[in-house]
Amino acid sequence: MPRPATIADHFYRQKSSYNAHNDSAFRRARDGVTSVGHGANWHYKSEPDWLKGIELARDIVRNDMLVGQGIRRLVNNVMQDGFDPDPDTGSEELNSRLKERWYEWAMNRNKCDLAREHEFNQQAKLALHQQLVDGDHLMLPNMSGRLEGVEAHRLRKPKGTTQNVFHGVKIDPETRERLEYWVTKENVNPWREVTHVRDVVKYKARDAEGNPLAFHIYDPRRTSQTRGITCLAPIVDPVGMHDDIQFAKLVQQQVTSCITFIRNRGKDWDPGGEDGQHGDSTDETWSNGNSYSRQSWVPGTEILSDRDETIMGFSPNIPGDGWIDQSMQIMAIISVNLELPLIVMLLDATATNFSGWRGALDQAKVGWRNIQHYMRDRMHRPVYEWQVRRWLEESRVQKGPGGKLWQEAARLGSREAAFRCSWRLPGWSYVEPLKDASAEILQRRNLLNSPRNLAALRGYDWDEIVSATVEDHGNAIIAALQRAEEINGKFKDAGITWRDILNGGTPDRISVSLSDQSGDTHDQPADKPIAKPKSVEQ
Repeated sequence: MPRPATIADHFYRQKSSYNAHNDSAFRRARDGVTSVGHGANWHYKSEPDWLKGIELARDIVRNDMLVGQGIRRLVNNVMQDGFDPDPDTGSEELNSRLKERWYEWAMNRNKCDLAREHEFNQQAKLALHQQLVDGDHLMLPNMSGRLEGVEAHRLRKPKGTTQNVFHGVKIDPETRERLEYWVTKENVNPWREVTHVRDVVKYKARDAEGNPLAFHIYDPRRTSQTRGITCLAPIVDPVGMHDDIQFAKLVQQQVTSCITFIRNRGKDWDPGGEDGQHGDSTDETWSNGNSYSRQSWVPGTEILSDRDETIMGFSPNIPGDGWIDQSMQIMAIISVNLELPLIVMLLDATATNFSGWRGALDQAKVGWRNIQHYMRDRMHRPVYEWQVRRWLEESRVQKGPGGKLWQEAARLGSREAAFRCSWRLPGWSYVEPLKDASAEILQRRNLLNSPRNLAALRGYDWDEIVSATVEDHGNAIIAALQRAEEINGKFKDAGITWRDILNGGTPDRISVSLSDQSGDTHDQPADKPIAKPKSVEQ
């Protein structure tokens, strides 16, 4: 008789290979997991299911009390006031002209939006928002120099085609290069399937020189992935559960806030002329033919029982003890999937201290910076280069001032030089201004970072800072010189200089110390030692 397997035997077999390779009673079955490897597209190959997932995500954003706010907060933190180009062509004049043309185009909704509704930064925010919710978003450049936004559901594959098209994207079967984007016409009946190729408009992905003609904004997680997936895919169930819990709690609070009189009456009770109606009622007929009057109730309703009937109150403990902890846990799961600290999504830091707040923000900024990078690479940089090509082509055939742009680019000796451009991505405000500013001073003094890089980390242009600072100081000195000359003209012995007028220092022997932890500032005599800020001591 064979010896029964022991726990040790099972444990040994489990540990002899990767646990993930073996079936187990402790591991739930997962749909879509087979013993044959598949590309990323295989897991969302069904177009109806994929479109349903998009609409489900959109419904959550529309109606959920938390998720829509979280996504908007993420978009606002990432995009802020927009990304600014910093041309680096090698020609200061060309740099200035390109920057001027960019802002002239990007700040004018009539020039940058085909629908004439949004400036470029607003278009970028919408694109990121829809990429997060739908999974991806397409921007199409128009011959007029404006952009057209295409939502994810409009990229479709007609059933009547045998070409290598996946959810509206035609790809090369060998290299996986995108060849075309197939977009449904706006007048296609939303209730009708896309069955004919004539129902779509084909847009080439690149021109003959390889320049993109469509800007596909998505965040792939696998090299074989063609379309994007909503960021809400992993948290659809937690979102629904959280919404149910909150709704149940609100209903419970409403019920427990009601004041209702429940009266039981005996068989000899005489209504004394009352009709017994204390609220709206509806008549129902049972299967046995008997009629029954169902009485509705609202706060303050009197419920009258039937003869010989006892009505007992029922106060369910909904959602139950510990619902706050469970609700917070679900909200934490939702927020981490949205690249948001819970304290940011809720705008409430009461559950943590200052260090916890700062640590959570520092980690979140790493993810936000990555999102900024792919928005820069997938939208801002391609759109900028597309516009530069347009401007150079327009300038090439123009004479006089209109041809200056082409002439300056021609002097560079390299066509690629005209497209060299870095981008200033917006930074985030100091969490502790004193400590953060002190840290940047130490970096500059010890040559750990350059002023230009430190300014870029905050979303500032170092050249603009220097230019504005020099201009402001110069204007102040000129005004001080003029004022000193006026004073000396009235008072011969005054001996006033511009430095006396512009002196912003404190009186002699007085110095202002750094603020302490309470935020208060203190004046101290200059001959007394001033304590170093704790950030420097540490």
